Amino acid sequence: MMTDILSKGISAFVNFLAHSRDKKSQQREQSIRDLSAAVVETRIYLQSQKRGKPQDFKREEELARLWAQAAISCRHCSKEWALVDEAFDKCQYWLDNPDWSLDRIVQSGIQIEEMERKLLNLMH
Repeated sequence: MMTDILSKGISAFVNFLAHSRDKKSQQREQSIRDLSAAVVETRIYLQSQKRGKPQDFKREEELARLWAQAAISCRHCSKEWALVDEAFDKCQYWLDNPDWSLDRIVQSGIQIEEMERKLLNLMH
C-alpha cells in the first residue's frame, strides 16, 4: 500500500518533469523561430534598400511587429534575458527609426549582424 502510493507519487513527479522539459523545449524552439523570422525579414529589407529600393514604412511596421513577437517569445529563454531587451530595442528602432543614431544602435547591440550572432548562440 505504502509502496503503491510512493510509486504513484514518483511516477507523477517524473511525468511532471518530463512535461516541464518538453514545454521549455517547445518554447525555446518558438523563440528561435520568431527571432529567426525577425532577423531574416530584416536582412531582406536591408538588402533591398542597399539595391536602391525606397524606404517602405509599412514594411518597417511589420519588422517592428516581428521584433516585438521575438521579444515576447525570448522571455521563455531564461538564460537569454538580455535578448528580450535587445529584441524589444530592435522593435523600438523600427518604430522610431529616424531618432536612432548609429552610436545608439551599436551601444544597444542591435546591429543586424549582432542579432544574427545572438540567434546562432541561442540555437546552440
